[in-house]
Amino acid sequence: MRYAALLIIFVLSCQKASALPELGSYFNSPCPKVVGFEPLGRVLVSPSESLPSKRFKENGQIFVLGFDALNRVAYIETADPSFRSPEGIAVGSTLKQVDQAGGLHSVLEAGWGHYLPLPSGWSAVFESPKRSDSRHITRNSRVLWFFKRNISLIHEAYAKTRPGYLEKNPGVTQTECAL
Repeated sequence: MRYAALLIIFVLSCQKASALPELGSYFNSPCPKVVGFEPLGRVLVSPSESLPSKRFKENGQIFVLGFDALNRVAYIETADPSFRSPEGIAVGSTLKQVDQAGGLHSVLEAGWGHYLPLPSGWSAVFESPKRSDSRHITRNSRVLWFFKRNISLIHEAYAKTRPGYLEKNPGVTQTECAL
């Protein structure tokens, strides 16, 4: 009976602990099956970079987390149809709707696509009218997915894991730089 009570407390504490991690945070889930944390492989985070990734389920929504060389969250994406950005934008929203919600300037990243950064830190990625031409989007182009990323965090972590870094930076511990 006592063990059953401890198990219930453990499961409930794990469920309360689940939350979408922030960029730059170390993410170590103590109860992966409870919060829906599973290995995925690698995720493309820019036209020329991919990161080790895991799938994460929060409030019934699926997210992909990308981890830098120091095991910090450096990328988050979702194409979950039930996700709403803090601005109220969802997969399927039009460029016009994103503009009205406060979308910032349109960015074309060759090999990645068109996206609009949002005030919340999320970016909305758009379909092109012609699938073979990602250089053009229209007011009717729709959101395909959302992402958050910190490229400088990825590059910093890479530099910290290069040979000789620990010797040149004695204030950084081996644990901090563990892959």
